[in-house]
Amino acid sequence: MNCRDADKYLLAYIDGEFDGAESSEIEQHFKFCPACRRKVEFELWFKRGVKTANPPEVRAPASLRAAVHRTYREEQVRRIPWALKLAPAAAVVLVFAWIFFQPSIDISMPIVEASVDRHTDNTPFDVQSPDPKQVADYFTTRIKYAVRLPQFRHTNLELLGGRVATLRDAPVAYVAYQGNGRRYSIIAAPGLDRLPVIPESVRMRVNNRDVVITRHNGFLVVLWRAGDMVYSITSNDDESEVVDLVADAEFD
Repeated sequence: MNCRDADKYLLAYIDGEFDGAESSEIEQHFKFCPACRRKVEFELWFKRGVKTANPPEVRAPASLRAAVHRTYREEQVRRIPWALKLAPAAAVVLVFAWIFFQPSIDISMPIVEASVDRHTDNTPFDVQSPDPKQVADYFTTRIKYAVRLPQFRHTNLELLGGRVATLRDAPVAYVAYQGNGRRYSIIAAPGLDRLPVIPESVRMRVNNRDVVITRHNGFLVVLWRAGDMVYSITSNDDESEVVDLVADAEFD
């Protein structure tokens, strides 16, 4: 199984649709592929967060699960590695070479990508108001978890408004602030006990908060936890300034 196959069947694996043998095969790929392993870790982390905030999800119909299994098995039979058709000794050498010399894939975490995408998107706000309560109330009937918006009382940031965004097909809250001639975009998503693992990031403690600092497409993205929520703030501001904002963030 290569990275493309692992990505194709990732969600079916996450949803527990595979039997023991199928799960073992894709898990073997995760064992030797750090990029795909980070991706499945994020998907599991995000799914756990959504489950704590939403009612139990509806299980796929038996007919759909059977179709997924059938398609997967047909693909596996069709794609028998040509190396296995060679002499056993040569096949072993080629299989090990295939495992250890797969090209690495640079995968930015979905929450980071979504944060930058929303920051650079000029779509109008669904609700436009400087009042955090009014904006939070807007999300109440549209997102199935309580949205608490940060307030920055010591840095004079003004809330511009917000709209419903999506992260891995799940609705999340997106809001934007403005101050000091800059714009700051924030995504609030349900989380659990820790922040996701993000490649090439810096982790630190800021004002008793776990913080992850990374960059994507030239923008700074800082993630932190507050209660059962994970927040990402995106800007082209200096790193020290954005970290100070995270330290200043308060929740009523």
